[in-house]
Amino acid sequence: MDVQPGDAVFIRTGLLSLWGEAGHDKAKLAPHDSAGITLEAAKWLVEEKGAVLIGSDTSGLECVGKCWKPGQFYPAHVYLLIEQGVYIGEFHYLEDLARDKVYEFLYVNSTNKIRGAAAGFTMRPAAIR
Repeated sequence: MDVQPGDAVFIRTGLLSLWGEAGHDKAKLAPHDSAGITLEAAKWLVEEKGAVLIGSDTSGLECVGKCWKPGQFYPAHVYLLIEQGVYIGEFHYLEDLARDKVYEFLYVNSTNKIRGAAAGFTMRPAAIR
């Protein structure tokens, strides 16, 4: 399997599999929620592979803090959303796809119509095999 131009790419870290155990305990979830892609990985997925959406099962998609250079603040977000117009998907439940070894699927995402909302609202994504 290879990423083709126009593909949506999803990265599973396993974070959401912990929610059943940790639930609302942010202290237990926090050490796992900083996993994610770097600016370099985002550039590779967009410039070399042609990804148009990059998503994950984490709250922020990108590696937080320790992966940033001095003066940077969410550099992958800035690059993807502002500089490239590439969509970001967060908190996607990927456990069933991983369990079933499904790596290619049609991704459909229906958003709720909320006036003035740009992010942070509920979506209804579906993976059609």
